[in-house]
Amino acid sequence: MKASELRIGNLVYKDGMVVRIALIKDRPVHESLNPIPLTGERLIEFGFEKDNETRTWSILTPLQKFEYLFELEEYYDHFEPTFLCIEIKYVHQLQNLYFALTGEELQIKSDE
Repeated sequence: MKASELRIGNLVYKDGMVVRIALIKDRPVHESLNPIPLTGERLIEFGFEKDNETRTWSILTPLQKFEYLFELEEYYDHFEPTFLCIEIKYVHQLQNLYFALTGEELQIKSDE
């Protein structure tokens, strides 16, 4: 994981524990930081809801409905009327995309 991938507030593993990035220095990320795999349980923690029929995850944002498609253990984001297809494997990637699209931080429900 590169420091350039991270923003203050991103969640990562450090020494086996989930921590929130509080400071980013201009040097390589410490070896003890690892990305958190994105899972259904993590999406639920952020307030996403699953539609079992379509296998999509969605969350309401200030701007529009944010949908997350789950296929073959890969996640894809799409927005109407255009389609954006990128691979997101880790929590910090979802947090960064959410912020880029909404201008707001993606929060764990209990953090609100």
